[in-house]
Amino acid sequence: MPPTGINYLIHYRLLAMFYYKKIVLLLSFLCLLSVQANGSRAHVTVLQKGRFQPIVEAARFLAQHFALPSEVYIIITIHDKVPPRVDGFTLYEDLTDYEHKKQVLITISSKIPLRNQLAVLAHEMVHVKQFVRGELVELQDHCYQWKGMPGQNIHSLDYLDRPWEKEALKMQHKLVNLYKRAKHLPKEETIPEEAQPVAYEAVP
Repeated sequence: MPPTGINYLIHYRLLAMFYYKKIVLLLSFLCLLSVQANGSRAHVTVLQKGRFQPIVEAARFLAQHFALPSEVYIIITIHDKVPPRVDGFTLYEDLTDYEHKKQVLITISSKIPLRNQLAVLAHEMVHVKQFVRGELVELQDHCYQWKGMPGQNIHSLDYLDRPWEKEALKMQHKLVNLYKRAKHLPKEETIPEEAQPVAYEAVP
């Protein structure tokens, strides 16, 4: 579901940036937890392990699927401090001009079941692909350009009318099923691709 007001949107963007900066500072101390996706040189770091191992494996798989390059650093954190009615979001920062890398923070709620966490991860990885390939470009605060079209203020579009969200929603369950088939997981655990998609709010 989309946020209900500008103040609410600003609130969770600030909250997201707070965690993003802290996690980036920790990244240099967590290099041993980093995994390089096979077939893709994107750096994927998941801050939590244990029962979140499927998220690690799925992130590797999706990084490989999208062939994300070596300058992409993806940090995934899973915790309960996410805004109300938000299951996950993505923050992207292009540092190519002075650090020759692109950093991404994906945050996923720990309050939802693993089945939903995998769908959120797939949804957010579509956004990573969009940013890295230049399909989705932030022109200025709250204004985004989609595949070369004129920039649009996200406040002028309902969440489900944003073309980048339409693509992510369309692809998320297909990507989860692709991952599960590749890992030979039981068919009964596969998410029906025709299932009604859940609107996972993201930044943007």
